[in-house]
Amino acid sequence: MTGQLCRKKKAWCLAGSVAALLAPALALTGCDGGGDNVVSLRSTLDGQQERPTPRTTPASGSATVRLNATNNTIEVVMNTQGLTNVVAAHIHVGTTAEAGPIIFDLFLPADGPFPTTLRKTLTPANFRPGTSPSGVTANNFDDALDRIDEGNTYINVHTNNNTDPPNSGPGDFPGGEIRGQIVP
Repeated sequence: MTGQLCRKKKAWCLAGSVAALLAPALALTGCDGGGDNVVSLRSTLDGQQERPTPRTTPASGSATVRLNATNNTIEVVMNTQGLTNVVAAHIHVGTTAEAGPIIFDLFLPADGPFPTTLRKTLTPANFRPGTSPSGVTANNFDDALDRIDEGNTYINVHTNNNTDPPNSGPGDFPGGEIRGQIVP
């Protein structure tokens, strides 16, 4: 692991060991021994960040992404406005300059109607390995945590009105209508 997540995970492991030894004493004093074990990041989504082709759309969004290496979870809360015909939302691995592969599904049609506030907790069971065109790799869940922490992932929301031709305007961008890099 790299970045602030790696430093925190090492600290969490040490703190967890100390807390386990001190748990009986902490319980007597009423102290839970807890600490900051979550890295919070954000994403601001719009059409101009889409790659390879920026989009003109009134749609936008914002997300909070919380990495918890101790619990092996990623919590995503995303709010969007101005979207129609949403068919999918994902976390992709890749830099700001490229379109990379999906590593986590956030929304699929089987989930029902797309909510304006999407809440999703991701675990290792939700992960798919991927390597971006520039070589940014996420081979396992820990890699995914690192790529997110480094700013090498993004959220993408896809729309499709199922009428040819595709990419004809808002509500019809199967490759993605709004996108936002996940950053500190």
